[in-house]
Amino acid sequence: MPGPRVLIADDSSLARAVIADALTTAGFAIVGEVSDGIAAVAAFQALRPDAVTMDLTMPGVDGITALRGILEADSSARVIIVSAAGQESSVIRALRAGAAGFVLKPFEPSQLVDALRKSGLDVSRGAVSDEGRRTFLHQAQRRIEMLAEDIREIRETGGDSGAFDVVRRRASSVARTANAAGEPSLAVLAQAIERAAMAIVDLGTVSDDLVRLLDESVVALHRLLIGVARGDGERLLSEAFRARIDGAIDQLRAHAGRPIGARRALIVDVDPFSRRVLQGFLRREGFAVATLQAVDEIDDVEPPSIVVVDGSPARFDAPTAIRQLRASEVTARAAIIYLTPRAELSERLAAFKAGADDVIQTPFDPEELLARVTAMVRRSERRPAPALESESANEPMPGGE
Repeated sequence: MPGPRVLIADDSSLARAVIADALTTAGFAIVGEVSDGIAAVAAFQALRPDAVTMDLTMPGVDGITALRGILEADSSARVIIVSAAGQESSVIRALRAGAAGFVLKPFEPSQLVDALRKSGLDVSRGAVSDEGRRTFLHQAQRRIEMLAEDIREIRETGGDSGAFDVVRRRASSVARTANAAGEPSLAVLAQAIERAAMAIVDLGTVSDDLVRLLDESVVALHRLLIGVARGDGERLLSEAFRARIDGAIDQLRAHAGRPIGARRALIVDVDPFSRRVLQGFLRREGFAVATLQAVDEIDDVEPPSIVVVDGSPARFDAPTAIRQLRASEVTARAAIIYLTPRAELSERLAAFKAGADDVIQTPFDPEELLARVTAMVRRSERRPAPALESESANEPMPGGE
């Protein structure tokens, strides 16, 4: 397997050839060469190299503008400025803009390799043995499975900043493992998931559409992993999901989400007045509230943390409705509160036997109902945060020394 992957951006074909020769001799893999700033940004987004060498003076968009575009796409990108002597002031501007280092032309190959090393790139990484690659891919598989569990938990509970930060770290771990195995398609998609989780935490908002997309993206990671194992990188699949995720992040930044950690509540067949009261109190407490007229419509909503169902006999057989709610995958784990105008013990027992978690007689006191809702949801969410795999920075590379 090749070493670190580098993109070369320089308008001089001779300079590109010199840089490519110096780096390939040192064990690097040249994944692309471009001659202007616009192409540099586009190539970076498509190829996701480990590092970029960037000339400052290029036609159209200059190196500093291209540098900013690359860092906007990936704030952790390593861009090394390779510039002619006499451009020191521009080099300083580039470093202030986020460049990871610089080399002045003409340069010795060792100077360029040293600049890449100082940027944090593992320049000693050479070929990975077949056994090492299998080990990396096995690690990636385990981490993808845990990532799927993380997102499934978020879909069921609504998630909070801690849960999304776990997703961010887990996806970052998958990306690092994929890069170590020399599988860029896997890494590109994992990095996109990482960016999405980071945006959710930074913005403090999330959308159900984005969470669903993250779920689909993890399925795509599994598909890519299978493809990688067969030698088929499926780059187009990775890029398609990356573009969808980046678009969803843009929508989130345009204030298209709900507050992070907003738990979902579902109100089923409650009379209009009580429904308005419930909606007001639940939304005030941070719940995202959905309403249904009938239990049969349950598949059209996101999984809630709490369900409030009316027990008026004029509308439906309440115990049957509760059993339907408990049997549905959407509401199987939700806390169910049954509202009833009757005080008979038999009515309450029937509701509990059907699967209700609490029974409240109507007319109800909104504050009492809210207190019960909050207590039940709090109990259901008291789960320990998933522990990430221990990943020591000093852990030896499989297949290496």
